Amino acid sequence: MLLTNTQTAAWLDHPHHGAILTLRNDIPIPEPLEGEVLVKLECTGFCHSDVHSIYGETPMETNIAGHEGVGRVVETGVTVYAGVAQASKFIKQGDSVVILGAGGGLGHLAVQVATVSGYRVIAVDSGDKADICKISGAAEFINFQKQDVEKAVKEITGGIGAHAVMVTAGSERAYESVPGLLRNLGVLVCIGIPRLDFHVPISPFEIIVRGLKIVGTSVGTESDIQELLKLTAEGKVKPQIEVYDFGDINAVMDKLAKFQVKGRAVLRLPQ
Repeated sequence: MLLTNTQTAAWLDHPHHGAILTLRNDIPIPEPLEGEVLVKLECTGFCHSDVHSIYGETPMETNIAGHEGVGRVVETGVTVYAGVAQASKFIKQGDSVVILGAGGGLGHLAVQVATVSGYRVIAVDSGDKADICKISGAAEFINFQKQDVEKAVKEITGGIGAHAVMVTAGSERAYESVPGLLRNLGVLVCIGIPRLDFHVPISPFEIIVRGLKIVGTSVGTESDIQELLKLTAEGKVKPQIEVYDFGDINAVMDKLAKFQVKGRAVLRLPQ
């Protein structure tokens, strides 16, 4: 039974670039309807897709951002694994997989899942994220700030490109680099969400003559989630997180916008 009828939330008056969230403790707690449960959040992930919504670059249906909450059911009335699963339909163990944004919240998990699945992972990110990529199991690391990514990938893959490229960062630059990283008959897996008016710069003609495949994925299926939780419970996948107090949400949002978070940013909510 709840002892209060209000909750604490980070409130957004209206989405716009540089928006600031206001911490409020007067937001009414909803009553769960038939077939629903009410969950009291203890922690929540905070990612680039949230920043896009808060900045007005992607749709936001409410005044409260966030979609990665973890908590307890208090009244009664699941992302990355699916991306690797999509690529697995077209590639086999031992094949090369480039992961762009490999040191981020989604990226470092994609590195682990792809490695456990038997793929040769080529991680691409900024130099300060080399350690988390290597710890996660990457066979190779490319610092996009200091290296020519296309040239490095070609050198690693014998001059023909990777079997698959997974874009886990919502970066236009990452998507723009994909055509030069894939070999013929390769597959692009889209996970990171860029701004809505951005389009992957590749023509239907090139897709056709090179036999490329492009797939997208978001949350995955129930079986995907069960398998990922199993890998995590077995210690084969180990999320790397940075935990912050809920009151620091605007500072965390600024770090996310500048791609300064290693692994997953997690906010600890007041209880």
